Amino acid sequence: MAAKRVRIQDPALGDAARRRETYCRMLSRRLDELEKGATRVDRGLAMMEAEIAAKLVESVTYEITIRLLQNGVSHDAEKDLARLLRPFREAVAMHALSDGEVIRA
Repeated sequence: MAAKRVRIQDPALGDAARRRETYCRMLSRRLDELEKGATRVDRGLAMMEAEIAAKLVESVTYEITIRLLQNGVSHDAEKDLARLLRPFREAVAMHALSDGEVIRA
């Protein structure tokens, strides 16, 4: 059974969706920097920035889910996060293999 399309007139939901797109682009740029990093320090910094961007994507995805629930729409945030954060999780695994864990103070 196909899902019924619903039009929601919630400016906060639209704002959250735009922020998620911005955070996803930010994450993508950081992952590109990670691949192009010339030194371990460059790659480590890009990884730390990518982690922050991934947390922002996660946070706004849960916000979208809550706002959809307020409007009576069921939404699977975990499914979205698996799709959105797959490149990040793969990059974390590759970084751990090549450069080890990111050192934090």
